[in-house]
Amino acid sequence: MSESLKWYTLIGYNLGRALIRFAAVILSLVPVSILWGEFYAIPGELLSVMIVYGIGWALSRGGSETADPSTAEVLASAAAIWLAVGLLSALPFRFIAETIALNPEFLATPLLNPTLRAFRSLDTAVFEAFSGITGTGLTVTRDSSALPATLQWWRSLLQWLGGIGVIVLILVFIRQSNGGVLDQYYQQRSPLGRTGIDLSDGEETT
Repeated sequence: MSESLKWYTLIGYNLGRALIRFAAVILSLVPVSILWGEFYAIPGELLSVMIVYGIGWALSRGGSETADPSTAEVLASAAAIWLAVGLLSALPFRFIAETIALNPEFLATPLLNPTLRAFRSLDTAVFEAFSGITGTGLTVTRDSSALPATLQWWRSLLQWLGGIGVIVLILVFIRQSNGGVLDQYYQQRSPLGRTGIDLSDGEETT
């Protein structure tokens, strides 16, 4: 297997595993919809879960894992995961808004207010999703209180995941550098010099 193909299979495998787990995060919206009586949101949520899980399953099946990934491979995987999760996070916004617009007879849907109508546009839904997953906190909604409780929960959950994602990315980078990043920081910023910690095995170095 060529080196470039190895890269793509590893990134695809890592991305697939992450999307399978992210499908479970989207599935957590179903109990919220049931709790608030917003049953009209469930079809869009389940459709989002199936799409995300299907993509994740296909990528994980077509990719391959490596025992000792390089720092570049780890960071490339993290970037791919962040991009894919940001894009796919728009699905619940779009599908729930479209369900309300269709107003099926067997579901008690609310009125399609201007705030919800905006999410029928794909770019608006993607912007809102990326705003949450990157932790920027920007929004295109006219009145967030006019959103269903399910989508308000989804916005809050994305912002929480975005904040954790920054921390996880930093920790992964430090881990892959075996503490080298911390050593460089302390050598430049702290009179203590080297950290004396080897993150590769959890033991102190001398």
